[in-house]
Parts: sequence; structure tokens; C-alpha cells
Amino acid sequence: MSTLLLSGRNALVTGGSKGVGFGIATAYAQAGANVVLVARDAKAVESAAKRLRDDGYHAIGIAADVTNAEDFRKALYKGANQLGIIDILCNNAGITKVEDFFDIKEETWDSLFAVNAKAILFCSKIFAEYLKEKRQGGNIVIVSSNAEKLTFNGEISYCASKAAAANLAQSLAKELYPLGINVNAVCPGSTQSDMLNYCMECEMQRDETSEKTMEEIRGEWGNSYIGRIAEPIEVGKIVAFLSSEAATLIRGQAITIDAGITPY
Repeated sequence: MSTLLLSGRNALVTGGSKGVGFGIATAYAQAGANVVLVARDAKAVESAAKRLRDDGYHAIGIAADVTNAEDFRKALYKGANQLGIIDILCNNAGITKVEDFFDIKEETWDSLFAVNAKAILFCSKIFAEYLKEKRQGGNIVIVSSNAEKLTFNGEISYCASKAAAANLAQSLAKELYPLGINVNAVCPGSTQSDMLNYCMECEMQRDETSEKTMEEIRGEWGNSYIGRIAEPIEVGKIVAFLSSEAATLIRGQAITIDAGITPY
């Protein structure tokens, strides 16, 4: 028996070309899975897949927009045609926009919910239909955020959308368990990514009187328990575990993984 958690399995990661998504894809590959990376930028997603292939893993990159259900369906079946039955979906794709409360625009709310919540629902629906057609069980892991519990200034739309994402894990787990599909969510804290850098830059701009440097802000946003910001691969390893049979008893949970910052 293989000691690799995901040996022989095929996983699809949305938003897989960089940041947390690439960390998850890497952890899947290290755990023995073949990986489909999906992202909007065709060049970036193929470059990310090539990085994994260069390290000896089996990975393919497919350009698709997860807010377009048919686009995602095509990506899923294209990946399956190359790898075989895909039985793991990680709904990782996410966006944010920092806006002060009185500056919030409807389009911001709509665009964040389109990616961070609506896409999760309909990508999961398409994936579940696919597995039902194949008479195959599987796993879905949703990447939410500790922002769904803590909330942050200037990110009302983001925090609300991530709360919706976390709630979807519980709802989908109840809906899909008869099909042998297990669903959970993870809620990471500050993790190295372009999105985090953007948020820190916005923090600097919000307080024009502050003389803090980016490194000082990174220090403040880092975890006091571990003394640093988390790396994407650390999130990825937990997602890989939740995608495995070892996590069978964990269902419908939104698990905070911020090294203790969130006390509940």
C-alpha cells in the first residue's frame, strides 16, 4: 500500500496558477495526485503546471473562467480526458477589493460574490454531476478565510463572501454525502500571496500619516505564535489531508488554519 495520501487520484485546483492555489496544487502532487491547474491566464497556468512537471509531477494547466459555468465544465472534462476520472476539486479561486465603507460599490460586491461564492456553488454542482455520472465518490475542499470570522476594515465585501464560502461547505456536505462526496472548507490567515501584498499596500495607503514600512506591516500581519506569515504549501498540506480518505470523519467543517489567531 502506498504511503502517499492521494496516490492514484486526480485533483483539480481553481486559481491554481499562483499563491495559495499553487501551494495546494504542489501539496496534492507531493501527496501522489495528478493535478489539473485552472486559472484565467493561459500563459500563467501553463507556466505553473510546467513548474510541477519539471519537478517530476504529472500536471496540466487549463485556462478557464470559473464564473462561467460552461467554461469550468469544459475544463473539468478536458482535464479528465487527459488524466482519467477527477475525484478531487479544490475551489480556491478568489479575489478581493479594499474599499472604505462609504466607498463600497455594487459592482465590487457583485464581482467578489461571483468568484468567492457563486463560482464555488456552481463549480461544485458541475463536479458533483460529473461524479454522479461516473458513479464515483470524491472530495471537495473550499478555500475560505479567517476573514469569515474575524472581519477586516475595508474588506466588508470580501469578508461576507468568504463567510458564504464557509457556509457552503456545510450545505454541500449535507447535500452530497449520499453520493460519497465529502466537503470541507479551510479558513487560512495571512498567507504569502499577491492578494496579501495588495492588502498590505492598501493598508499603507489608508493611513497617510503612518511611516510604517512594508516589512513592518508584514511583521504586524504575521502570526505571533509562529513569528511569520504562512507559506502557501502549509495551507496546501492541510487541504491535501482533507482531500484524502484519512479525513473521512471530518465533514462540513470550516477549519481555521491561522496558527491560533482566531480562537474559535
